Amino acid sequence: MFGRYSHSLPPGRHRYNIMSETVGLVNMKSVCLDVPFQRVMTKDNLEMKIDAVCIFKVFDAEKAMFAVENYQYALGNLAMVTMRTVAGENTLAETFSERTRINARITQLIDEASDPWGVKVERVELKSLEISDTMQRAMAARAEADQEAQAKIIAARAQRDAASILTEAAEKMAAQPAALRLQWFETLRIIATQGKNCTVVVPDGFDNAAALSAAKAAA
Repeated sequence: MFGRYSHSLPPGRHRYNIMSETVGLVNMKSVCLDVPFQRVMTKDNLEMKIDAVCIFKVFDAEKAMFAVENYQYALGNLAMVTMRTVAGENTLAETFSERTRINARITQLIDEASDPWGVKVERVELKSLEISDTMQRAMAARAEADQEAQAKIIAARAQRDAASILTEAAEKMAAQPAALRLQWFETLRIIATQGKNCTVVVPDGFDNAAALSAAKAAA
């Protein structure tokens, strides 16, 4: 009324003086605000583009009308600035792997800043994270190199474990000659039953000491 706030009207039909009073409409429902793509620089100085969706709701119509000129426009710009700020606090890898934490951080900052406007920010979600083709190829090459290095480490550990087991087996066979003889018979059985061997040559004698010496020399 005459440039001053008078009172809030509940939903429905009302009568007012069009000469001295003006009614401002405020949407009290949850609104989904689309935040456009922003070009940001991460903590490790890598460039990417991100966009988001911001869901908010007006909880105080008086503040939304008089505390800020255009609360939806102000909230959209605040969301863009906050996204760039939070992205600059995290590395590129953290931004991809910890989106839940980053979403919560953005929501908290925007909600604290918009509270004096009578606006409650319910949720902010990052929609897309885009990086350049060059960066994608670099990340793929790095991931491939990490996988190859991990495979070599696993193979080296397997060889180390195998050498330890063979050494332990040789020591036990040296203490029990009958075990080495049984292994010899098992080897003959495998030679005779596997493959297309038609003739198997078997020595007429078996010397445990000679076999162990040959095994040590081969090692």
